[in-house]
Amino acid sequence: MTRASVSVVELALDAKVHAIALAIALVLAAAVALRLSSQRAHSTKRAELKTPLLRLDVANSKNAVVSKLVVYPIKSCAGVELQSVALSERGLQHDRLFMFVDRAKNYSFLSQRTLPSLALVQPTLSADGKRLTLSASESKVPNAPAPVHIDVVSDIREGEKPDASLVKATVWGDDVMCVDQGDDAARWIRTFVQRVREDSNDESRSTASGGTLSADCDPRLVRIADSFERRIERGFVRGKDAAKHHVSLADGYPILVATEASLADLNARLERNNAEPVTMDRFRPNIVISGLPKNAAWAEDAWLSLEIGPRALRFQLCKDCARCKMPTVDQSRGAFGASNEPLQTLRQFRTKKNADVIFGRNAVNEQKRGEKLSVNDAVFAYVAAL
Repeated sequence: MTRASVSVVELALDAKVHAIALAIALVLAAAVALRLSSQRAHSTKRAELKTPLLRLDVANSKNAVVSKLVVYPIKSCAGVELQSVALSERGLQHDRLFMFVDRAKNYSFLSQRTLPSLALVQPTLSADGKRLTLSASESKVPNAPAPVHIDVVSDIREGEKPDASLVKATVWGDDVMCVDQGDDAARWIRTFVQRVREDSNDESRSTASGGTLSADCDPRLVRIADSFERRIERGFVRGKDAAKHHVSLADGYPILVATEASLADLNARLERNNAEPVTMDRFRPNIVISGLPKNAAWAEDAWLSLEIGPRALRFQLCKDCARCKMPTVDQSRGAFGASNEPLQTLRQFRTKKNADVIFGRNAVNEQKRGEKLSVNDAVFAYVAAL
């Protein structure tokens, strides 16, 4: 082949390469333009989707409202229903700051999963959080131990009680620095569990259904240290400032949201299955929403964010709440029910691909200190993130 022929071939190849490169560039440019157009359309759609949840003829309002606010000062113990509650860095103020642990097992937490009688422990925390009272109703626990008052130590630097100490407790694999609240609380919980077992004359609170402490269990009451920051699990909170969200001693998230409409639908299904209806306390939510239409059961599945109250306090709904066996505990009796309900019915229609059974949504509060929620606050839901 002559030199001239080679030059012609090279030119032809160069032209072909340039043409391919130009075509690729045009395709990429079109793709970018399409993406930008889609994002603009999505932004417009998001703005349009801020829709109030309809509330039917209740107090002449058309908004869904907060019907219950509940905090659980001690993890796995009885809740305290409030008319209003302040927000904090860890969710609702005073929620699950304390828990019972087994010192003999590296301060691992005790819960209703193995000790359902904890549901009958009624904690009362002073408004300033400095005094905790442990008690149990004698109508539910005959011969219940007398109430005991605990002067709370929130961090070891404040500790004045000689039996208070800083310990490393565990919550689902998380190491959490806590303050042991002393011997009086430890004696009270051991006595309480023994009395539950001794005073029960029927099978409803036998060892099998009501639970008991093992012979080597060394129960203690601890409080999360004020200076300790326990972050929530990664990958579910949206936004650049996800690291600002902390949780106390709850399983994983600071707030649990549930709706009366979904509970009503579950109870209708339980009735069709010849099972007894259940109350909302089986699921231990913090914020309960009512006023939704009857056909809005499970509408919370699509919610990504909520605005609540006159100051439009924002709550990001991060993750479905997978249920363990605690909903099978009758909270009024402190014992497992005779059947596996309501989990058995929920499993028929609320099971995810990973076999988790779902009820309620885990959430974080975007505003922290200085804000308050109240019962009857209006609720607005977003199906796209704020």
